[in-house]
Order: sequence, then C-alpha cells, then structure tokens
Amino acid sequence: MTDGCTPPAELFDETFELLDSLTFFQQSISPVMWTCFEATYRVLMQEAVDYLSDTMGFLDNCINFGADFLSTSTDHRRFVLELFDMAMTNRALGAEDRVVACKLAETLLLRLHGQVDEVRRRRLTCTSLFDFPR
Repeated sequence: MTDGCTPPAELFDETFELLDSLTFFQQSISPVMWTCFEATYRVLMQEAVDYLSDTMGFLDNCINFGADFLSTSTDHRRFVLELFDMAMTNRALGAEDRVVACKLAETLLLRLHGQVDEVRRRRLTCTSLFDFPR
C-alpha cells in the first residue's frame, strides 16, 4: 500500500522497462527521451533512490546511444556523475546499486573516452570510502 504521494513500485518497474525497450530498439535518444532522462535523474535524486537498479537499462542506453549528445552536454554528463556519487556514498543503498553505478561510470568512460576524466578521480575517491576485504 502506498501513502498517496509515492508511486507504487510496479509503476517504476513498468516505466523503466518501457523506456529501456524504446531506447534500445530505436538505438538513439530523441529529445523527448532526454527529457525522460532528466526526469529520471530528478526522481532518483529526490525521492526514489531505491530504484536506481531498475533504471540501469534506460540510463545505460542513454549513455550508449546518446554519446554524441553527452559529449556536448555538460549538464547531462554531470547528472550521470551525480548519480554515481549518490550511489557510492549513500549508506542506505546496497551492493547492487553500487554495481549499477560502476557499470554506468564504465560505460561513460568507454563511450566518452577522454571527455570525462573526472570519473576516474571520483571512482578512486568513492572506492576509498569503503573497506574491502583483502
């Protein structure tokens, strides 16, 4: 049961599955889809941080098929980096969310080679926050 303000989990699941499918089969990111990307960023950062793993397919498609746009849009690159930072530093999130964040950062590094060197610094800083077993 929901409290009337938070959309039910099924709505997020279905929405992001649909966005994932649309962007994958189009193999491009339209201006409307960039608006959906921006809305996804805002929702994740404000009230639905627990759904980061559900957005993986859509966000990954935005990076892969929208690399040309991302190479010119510092705001959209910043959105991806802020999602990464949030996932790596938010103690309420688990290992699955951190894996998703690392995969998105990896895709960003591969698709925008040489254009997002700040990711490397963030990855090193964030990974030093956690004690990994040796």
